Amino acid sequence: MIHKSETGKRSHFLTAQFQIPDAPAADEVLVAIGAADSSRAHPRLADRFQDMEEMKRELETA
Repeated sequence: MIHKSETGKRSHFLTAQFQIPDAPAADEVLVAIGAADSSRAHPRLADRFQDMEEMKRELETA
């Protein structure tokens, strides 16, 4: 999951892994929906896009 309007914010990055043992069959479709009303309990810091800009500048000066 990511933040709905600020995709670079790491506070809302969340991955869930689950299994459904008997689905989907050949003629079925599995739809999984996730939602949250706040960020992670222990959010990651910084912004992904800001990190990419810093990496780009480091490469340019190297």
